[in-house]
Amino acid sequence: LNDGCGKRIFEGDIVAQPVCKYTVEFDGGAFFLVPIRAHNPYGCPQQLIGIGAMFEVIGNIHDNPELLKGE
Repeated sequence: LNDGCGKRIFEGDIVAQPVCKYTVEFDGGAFFLVPIRAHNPYGCPQQLIGIGAMFEVIGNIHDNPELLKGE
């Protein structure tokens, strides 16, 4: 699956929309977007199938842990 810029999306990536940021997690045979609480306190996980183009990969949880914190 690719993001809106054509970059491949992997587990552990951090993806963003203009107002929300999510981590990509794999569970039960599917990839899910899990809202980063500091950026979207009321969101619920959503499956990533077919919606990758709506997001942009901005980093990953290993190389960019600062993206998991509030702004």
